[in-house]
Amino acid sequence: MRLIVTFLWLYPCLSCGGLEGGGVVEDATNLGGLDAGSSPRPSADGGVLPAADAGDPGLSSRRLEIEATPAETEYLNHWIDQDHGEPFVSSLKWLPHYIHEQGELGICLRLDFRSEWDLDWEYLESIRQIIEERVWEWQIGLIGEPHWIHDQVTPVRLFGIGATETVNLTNIPEDVPIYRNDNGECPTDCFRFTYKHEAAPDYPNCEHPSMSHFDFNIWYSDFAFGAAGHGGDWGTRLDWAIFRRERSRGRFRVTDHELGHVAGLPDVYNYPETLNGQQRPDAIMAESPTLKNLDYLMLRKVWEWGWDRYYRD
Repeated sequence: MRLIVTFLWLYPCLSCGGLEGGGVVEDATNLGGLDAGSSPRPSADGGVLPAADAGDPGLSSRRLEIEATPAETEYLNHWIDQDHGEPFVSSLKWLPHYIHEQGELGICLRLDFRSEWDLDWEYLESIRQIIEERVWEWQIGLIGEPHWIHDQVTPVRLFGIGATETVNLTNIPEDVPIYRNDNGECPTDCFRFTYKHEAAPDYPNCEHPSMSHFDFNIWYSDFAFGAAGHGGDWGTRLDWAIFRRERSRGRFRVTDHELGHVAGLPDVYNYPETLNGQQRPDAIMAESPTLKNLDYLMLRKVWEWGWDRYYRD
């Protein structure tokens, strides 16, 4: 299958893909000078962007006309032709599909730490808000697409907090469960990924005061795991120091990149720098610090393929 794109678009590892270490990490976060000591108490610092107002009538008319360039078309076709292109992406459900089906998302916040950390509810709630904002930044790329009806901010709800014993949590609301274990996990019986090949699981063994399940992990580790981050249909995993730096600066390159994997997109930085004479376009899934046209064009293909596979009938 080949894709030729000449029309206008509207704006606003997949299973284990992610940004690797080395220059990518440094470029993404400029880690020099970041403290790495144990038991710091993060401040409720600046850099947490206000959530978009879902009641703003201007949001649904926020548009960007994207006419795919020859380079973008070339790289879209290259993606489609890969083993992890259309056949793989179309075989699973991704971020747009859960937004479409539920109108909201549930997350487990995983604090997989080996050092001691004091974290209060205000700080953890800011993480949930950041994820909600970053999901919206991806979601606006689908506004106006065929069959896409969600033109307001998708609520991201916190199912629970998975934490190792080294994490001291304070002021957590009673309706937010805390799950203590060596890996900082929420119950797998409640995880959508556990039932990824079921069309509509009912989570018979999941116990929770208000939610039937959670869709994705938002997972942080305070130790090296071989990359700045990973992402896939199971969620995201980030180096804790990198996320803290992103939060303090209000720029979320690694977070956005890994959420791109949650949406089904590939590591474009692994693609050749030129294809048939075309230079690789900018993209958050390559080396850009922000989302670009190619990111949204790929996202729209994920939604198009998903609609054809799961919802057309």
